[in-house]
Amino acid sequence: MVELEKRQAEFAKQGIGVAAITYDKREALSHFAARKGLTYPLLSDPDFKIIRAFGILNLTIPKDSPAFGIPHPGTFLVDERGFVRAKYFEADYRDRFTAANILLREFGAATTEAAGEGETRHLKLRYWASDAAVRTGSRLTLTVDVELKPGMHVYAPGE
Repeated sequence: MVELEKRQAEFAKQGIGVAAITYDKREALSHFAARKGLTYPLLSDPDFKIIRAFGILNLTIPKDSPAFGIPHPGTFLVDERGFVRAKYFEADYRDRFTAANILLREFGAATTEAAGEGETRHLKLRYWASDAAVRTGSRLTLTVDVELKPGMHVYAPGE
């Protein structure tokens, strides 16, 4: 959630607003937002109406558990008309697409924080990662751009 806060302006440049939804009550969300310094809306859905409508209610949690109602973690990109343009979800809540990864995949918005280049007599190489730092379980994108110098060719079996 803190990463979304840091990337909020980059999403806004692409016409995407940032919000989060959870089954927690408003008071808990206000306290959490203040502690973490979050400025984007944290939406409370204690009756799971929206969570169910999006089909993300985690039904693997028993109804008698205090965690019942928690949605599957993920990200929806919803356009200004309310249509879902993309969604990023993983089977395990510990695996997450980073906000920078989503920006790169959807909009080609590459960061220069984790970039580099090199050159040999055969080629020029540019590379970058969607994120300069990640945690265990973070999904990131690594990109490599290879420019062959004149007279160089690349061959692959079957091509």
